[in-house]
Amino acid sequence: MPTTCSIIFLNQISSHGMPILSIYTKLGHLSQMQQIFDLMPFRDGASWNLAISGYANYGSNTDAVGVYKLMLKDAAMNLNQITFSTMLILCSNC
Repeated sequence: MPTTCSIIFLNQISSHGMPILSIYTKLGHLSQMQQIFDLMPFRDGASWNLAISGYANYGSNTDAVGVYKLMLKDAAMNLNQITFSTMLILCSNC
C-alpha cells in the first residue's frame, strides 16, 4: 500500500514531470532523469525526445537507443521530426 508521501510525490511527478526531467537532463544527472522518466504516468513526444537527447548529449548512446526502442513500442506515441533528427545525429556520432 502506498504511503502518503509516495502518493504526494507521484502527484508532483504527474503535474511537474517535464520541468524536473528537463532540469536533470540539462545538469547531466542522467540516472535521476531516468528515475523521473520512469515514474511519469504519461509520456508525450517532448518527454521521450528529452530523454533520448539527454542521453545522446552526454555520450550515453546505448541508453539513448534503448529509450528510442521503448518509444517505438509505445503504441500511443508517434515519432516526429525532432525524434528523427536526434537519432540521425546520434547515429552519425557512433
